[in-house]
Amino acid sequence: MRWLIVMLSALGLCMSAFLKVQGAEDRQATLSLTPLETLRLSDHANSALLANGAYPLDAARIIFDRNPRHEAARFFLSNEALESGRPDEFVELYTGLFNTDRKNPRRYAKHLAKTTVANDLYEAILPALESEPYWAPTYLRFALAEPQTDIRPLLPAVRVTPSAQGDYLRFLIQLRRWNEAYAAFQTFVGPPSDPDERVFDSALNNQDGPAPFNWQLSGNADFRSGGGIEAFFNGRGTPTFMRQTLPLGEGEFLFSSTLSGYGSEDVGRYEWVLQCDETGAMLMKAGPWQLSGAPEIFEHRITADETCNFATLTLQGVAGRFPQSSDVRVQEVSLR
Repeated sequence: MRWLIVMLSALGLCMSAFLKVQGAEDRQATLSLTPLETLRLSDHANSALLANGAYPLDAARIIFDRNPRHEAARFFLSNEALESGRPDEFVELYTGLFNTDRKNPRRYAKHLAKTTVANDLYEAILPALESEPYWAPTYLRFALAEPQTDIRPLLPAVRVTPSAQGDYLRFLIQLRRWNEAYAAFQTFVGPPSDPDERVFDSALNNQDGPAPFNWQLSGNADFRSGGGIEAFFNGRGTPTFMRQTLPLGEGEFLFSSTLSGYGSEDVGRYEWVLQCDETGAMLMKAGPWQLSGAPEIFEHRITADETCNFATLTLQGVAGRFPQSSDVRVQEVSLR
């Protein structure tokens, strides 16, 4: 009850004294109410809610017919649809609130998420998310945060909401459900064209797909037009330029990358790091000692055991003895 009153206050509804409307039983007559009389009917409904704890649905239907942007009428009609077992109607009515009151999307999204999870409305909400409405990512973040034993019913909704896919993967990874997270990633991006290649977007063409199984770039790195990544380094510290988490597993692998640019032990150089996510074991920390303008292939052999199912690959800087600004161009990265 307290939540309803807070919502009504947030919607800016007038809570005036009870104003009884005669002849409300005659629907056609009531639909011809003037705007002022409609406002009085709304005040009557609000007062009834405060006095009795229930919003008069007859009044709500009349108000909504006259003014579909009336938030309180829409809210309580949606609640009645839900309680009466009409989930599709509930979703249609409730999600309209995101357009009639754009100042409170988080409040509506949080309530919708709680209702979706508590009442198993995953199938009903999916059509509303297919057009990628502006509130979808916020709604899905709240839904993922709701206490639940299985978030898989949210996967179809996440699949049609690209901006929420990273949140879905991070939620699973926090629970150490790596295999499930990577399986979801594959449903987002499709099966790999080369099953032996562990790196996603190995040609660095800026393919669509959520982190952490796609490239994440720092502020000092960017994709180049036509493919590849370029990064800038001031020769100090060990900054990260690009990283990706990838599936590994037991076996021997060959890592290779094509690099060019300017780098050395004196001014600052670049190295690749590959570290197991589950155990923290370091599989690789190596890179070319010197770079030139001509592209060069750097290779390194890696051995992983059965405990290293996923690992994170990182390109980072190594401080120089006499630091200077330098740059590196990465044209291709492969692990197979």
